[in-house]
Amino acid sequence: MSADAKGVDLYKMTSFLFAGIKSQQRQIDKLAADVEEIKLRLDAGGGIGLERQADSGGLFAGLLAFLENLGVKITQGVVKLNNLAAEMISAKALQTDKLCVGDVCVTGGQLKELLDKNGISSSPTEDSPPITEDSPPSATSDVGNPDVPLPAIDTEPPILTLQGNNPAIVIVGSVYGDLGVVVTDNVDRNLGYEVWRNGELLGRNLSGVSVDTSIAGEYSIDYVAMDQAGNTATSTRTIIVEEQSPVEQAPLEQPSEPAPAEPAPALESPIVGEPAPESIPMPAGEQPLI
Repeated sequence: MSADAKGVDLYKMTSFLFAGIKSQQRQIDKLAADVEEIKLRLDAGGGIGLERQADSGGLFAGLLAFLENLGVKITQGVVKLNNLAAEMISAKALQTDKLCVGDVCVTGGQLKELLDKNGISSSPTEDSPPITEDSPPSATSDVGNPDVPLPAIDTEPPILTLQGNNPAIVIVGSVYGDLGVVVTDNVDRNLGYEVWRNGELLGRNLSGVSVDTSIAGEYSIDYVAMDQAGNTATSTRTIIVEEQSPVEQAPLEQPSEPAPAEPAPALESPIVGEPAPESIPMPAGEQPLI
């Protein structure tokens, strides 16, 4: 607006337009400098010059030429590299003229000779089925020597043995420390375990886990172990905190009065018999009278 607020101040408008044009020009200059720097870097690396792009059929052809100059060649879906460094390479099949493990390298002929000396066929047999992603693992190798077993797959979970009673009965006000668990596995040794109390993770390899014994209630302590193959097992102990029940005392028995003694039976007086008569001697030759 003009000073009298009745028109447009052309001087101020021109100043705003000029400032905007200068800002836009600075951005254009920066983009031009960035493009020029990219061109210089590409030319220093083997170059995708504008002239080379026009001769080879466009930007894509120039990009292929640039990669080829770096040692990467792409033809009919095959990528060829002069040198490749990677942390890990995953492939269904790997074809090479020389196999190196650390400082030891063997060629195809040396590897074939080594396999033949150990009785292992260096080529698949006609009866060998193709190995696919869906093929189940077998206990022995179908290719080569069938007497050489493949490593068995561990599908057995660890075994957790609780120490102490389960459930554990605790009296209110007493001190409780869980006796823990012993973990064994058919393959792995010295496995650790997680400790959970009422669904809360307390940590690993803990012992003497306590519960609140100030009030009556019920708690659960879970021990979870996992082996190297990913098999997991869980063992749970239940802790019951309860009030101490009153001890019932048996009533004391009153001593019974002794029964009165029975009187002894009276002794009978013996019967005194009369004395037997004395026998009178008979004279000789006489018979006694009957």
